[in-house]
This record gives sequence, structure tokens and C-alpha cells, in this order.
Amino acid sequence: MKWFSHRRLLLTEAILVAGLAQLAAHDWLMNQHHLSAALRVVLGMAMVVGVFGGLFLLFQRSVTWGLHKTVSTVKRGAGLATTFLPHALLWLALFAAYAWFWGLDRAILAELTAANPL
Repeated sequence: MKWFSHRRLLLTEAILVAGLAQLAAHDWLMNQHHLSAALRVVLGMAMVVGVFGGLFLLFQRSVTWGLHKTVSTVKRGAGLATTFLPHALLWLALFAAYAWFWGLDRAILAELTAANPL
């Protein structure tokens, strides 16, 4: 169960958020036809370094420190369910964001309603 440690869950969530930001930046950049192809490649590379490098710095410095206090407070007063509930909600939100970004949100809803008719 080490994979489900709070720190690993936070890191995975941060990577998913950064990945979504990188996908959005990529789509924006590919639609900038007034820029030369070489400039778009250089900007794309800079965006990847910026998104993932910024994520690394943010995670290393502030996120781990700020969330450490929150986690210790939650662990003292609550059980396992409340410790992982925020993570479950964030994963659900990230799932919905990726589905919306890729245009699969309606297909997922259709699959869910077909599988579970009321």
C-alpha cells in the first residue's frame, strides 16, 4: 500500500494537473499559424520545461510544506476515509477535466447511463 501514500498521491495529482496544462498550451501553440514553425517548436519546448520545471519547484518548496500541516491535522482527528477523500475528489475532478478536454465527456456519460439505466 506504499503507492497510496499521501506524498505519492500528491505528486501524481500534480503531474496530472501539469499534463493538462501542457496539453492546453500545446493546442494553443499549434493554432498560432502566424508564427514560424521553428519558433513554435522552440516555444513548445519552453512550455514543456516551464510547466514541468515549475511543477517540480512548486512541489518541492511550497506544496509539501503547506500540505504537511493539513495532513497532520486531518490524521490526528480523522480516519482513513477523510484522509483520502480529498484525493478521491481531486482524481474525479481531474478525470472529468481530461474527459472534457479530449471531448469524451458526453461519450462517458452515455456509457454510464447505458450501463446503469434508472
